[in-house]
Amino acid sequence: MKYNHKHNNPLFACMMGNVLEYYDWTLYGFFIPVLTPLYFPTGNLFLSYVESLAIFAVGFLMRPLGGMFFGHLGDRLGRKHALSLSILLVIIPTVTIGILPTYESIGLFAPIILLLCRLMQGFCVGGEYTGAAIFVNEHVMKRKSGLWGGFIGSATFAGSVVATGIGFLLTMPEVPSWAWRIAFIAGGIFGLIGFYIRYNVKESPDFLAIKETGKVSKHPLLQTLKTHKLPALYTSFIGGAIFIPLYLSSIYPSVILKTDLQLSSSHIFLINAYVMSLWGLLFPMMGYLSDAIGKQKLMSWAAIGFIVCALPVFLLFGTNNWVYILEGQTILSFVGVAFAAPSVSFLPELFPANIRYSGLSFSYSVGAALFGGFTPLIAHVLVEWTGSAVSPAGYLMVGGLAAWLTLHFLGVGSEGQFSYKRQTLKGIV
Repeated sequence: MKYNHKHNNPLFACMMGNVLEYYDWTLYGFFIPVLTPLYFPTGNLFLSYVESLAIFAVGFLMRPLGGMFFGHLGDRLGRKHALSLSILLVIIPTVTIGILPTYESIGLFAPIILLLCRLMQGFCVGGEYTGAAIFVNEHVMKRKSGLWGGFIGSATFAGSVVATGIGFLLTMPEVPSWAWRIAFIAGGIFGLIGFYIRYNVKESPDFLAIKETGKVSKHPLLQTLKTHKLPALYTSFIGGAIFIPLYLSSIYPSVILKTDLQLSSSHIFLINAYVMSLWGLLFPMMGYLSDAIGKQKLMSWAAIGFIVCALPVFLLFGTNNWVYILEGQTILSFVGVAFAAPSVSFLPELFPANIRYSGLSFSYSVGAALFGGFTPLIAHVLVEWTGSAVSPAGYLMVGGLAAWLTLHFLGVGSEGQFSYKRQTLKGIV
């Protein structure tokens, strides 16, 4: 299949949709240093950031529900319908945040409405990333699926780069203090553009084949939990492990840079733009590498990388020097992408086409909710409780070990069939 730049091209549609929807999703995370004093003025800086990071985390709790809803829609009515609706609905909470009065104006209603907006954003994103991965994976040649999956991941971070770039411009000293609202309101416009692109794309050939043969599952999620329990469990662990290095290299350092180093918001946005750009550039490269050496092998090496680099990275984070912190973010980004990029094309292959959207979206979202979304909050609390800036390294090590064990005790056969490897740790080592 040759790819062009027409709007009905599946790769282009998924990439642009990812850019625009993840722009909306990541705005809150990067604006935490700006939003915290406006919506959580507790008088205690630690508690204020705990509340703000908790709002960030609870958005992930809605992702499994979103995965169930959009997964069911994608398996029953088609991939493009689910992807189009998800990007349309995310407009509502994003614009609402942009016009939401502060705590000073409406009191407790401000953080409550902010919480509801974040929950709705999480619901909408629950079927976005996995749906885009499935859609592209079902369109492209399997031998190049890692590369094309890498482009999907790259598009996700392009949305984050746009968010951080706009955030940098809108938080500069000469810009009015209310200008941050423009970024969220613009998200609504971007969402409408993404909906138009998605709505005009052709449906996945795999879904069309299922529909023509009458093999559309009536209850895809129930069928997944009944017949594909191990792939679902596998996907949850892998999905959670992906988010740990991502947010330890982006969201968590933002809190350090603001509270400990007192950097300006615009400076922090500039650093985050670099980190997100690095992830985006590395994704296709690592995807291409996974096609050459094997997706599972590269992910296993990366999981070991989590463990090896954890202590050095957090020693750099504890230096109170933004240059060293940036070096730690760079190291963590390389191993994080090496693990995440192959998964975009690897995970969809674990489920048959008629339950693929439900199985992957729900399982991946459960892992993201349980292990990934709470990462910045866990790291922040660990440092406060232990008094050691290095303590979050243990969480990264645990994530890496869990991912490595999952990849080695559970395996995929040549036909994509899932099998349990009856091995012992002694036998592996």
